Amino acid sequence: MPTLKFVDAISSASISGGPFDGVAFYIGGDAFRVWSPPEIEARPERFRLPIWVRDNPHQVDPAADAARCLVALARFGVPIGSLVALDSEMAVDPGWTHTFVSILNGASVIKGYPVIDYGSESTLRGNMNPDGYYWGADWTSVPHLHTGEGMTQYLSLQNEDVSLANAALPLWDTHRSLQALKMVSVPMVLPVLQQGMYDVAGRVFYVHKLQHILNQVINDVGLKLAPLTTDGVFGAKTTEAVKEVQNHFGLTRDGIVGPMTWEAIYSE
Repeated sequence: MPTLKFVDAISSASISGGPFDGVAFYIGGDAFRVWSPPEIEARPERFRLPIWVRDNPHQVDPAADAARCLVALARFGVPIGSLVALDSEMAVDPGWTHTFVSILNGASVIKGYPVIDYGSESTLRGNMNPDGYYWGADWTSVPHLHTGEGMTQYLSLQNEDVSLANAALPLWDTHRSLQALKMVSVPMVLPVLQQGMYDVAGRVFYVHKLQHILNQVINDVGLKLAPLTTDGVFGAKTTEAVKEVQNHFGLTRDGIVGPMTWEAIYSE
C-alpha cells in the first residue's frame, strides 16, 4: 500500500526535519496557534491537511463549531472534497462528532469535506466518525499504519510530529485536479459491503458510513424509502435501499456495494 510521510507543527518555522510528502496545519478551534495562509502557501510539500482542534466538545455547540470551521477552510482556499482533520485529542463524544462531520460533509460527502478524526489510540474510535477515517497517535518512533487507520502519528519531536498516511486518502493535492483524485481514491479506500456484514467496535465503521450516505441519497433523489437506522448492521432494509439506489443510477441491482456503487453514491 503506497504511503505518504506527513509533518505537523505549531508553525511552519517549527519544522526542521524532512523532506515530507505532506504538511498538516492548524486552522482553528482551540488550537494553540493557528497558521496563516501565507505560511501554508510557502510550504514545499505536495499534500496538505487542514486541522480543526476540538478537545472540549461538551462545552461547544457542534453546528456553530462546524460553521466556523467552514469559514476557516474558505479562508485557506481548501478545495471542496479535500480531507479535513478533526483533532479530538482524548475527547469522546460520538453525537457531537456526528453533527460536526455531517455539516462539513454538506448535502453529500463528495460535495463537502470528508473528515478524519485524530486522537489517542485508546479513545479514538469511541467518536464513531461517520466518514470512517481515523488518525491515531502511536509514538513508537517506527513508521507504521495501524489496521483500519488512514493515518498513524508515530513520532513526536520537540518541533514537529511525523505521521504515515495512506496515499489513497482524499487529500488536498496541489499537483493534480481534485476530481481526478476523487475518481482514484473512492474505490481504493472503501471496501465491498453486502448483507450480513456489520461494524465491530474498534474497527472502521463502514456500514454506518454507508447507511448515513444512503439516507442522504434517498432524500436527495426523492426515492420512496423510509430512512435507514444507522446501526452499523447491513440487514435486509439496507440491502433493499442499496438495490433501489443502484436501480436509480442504472447499476446492477444486486445489493452489493462495490466500487461502482460507492462511486455513484459519492458523486450524487
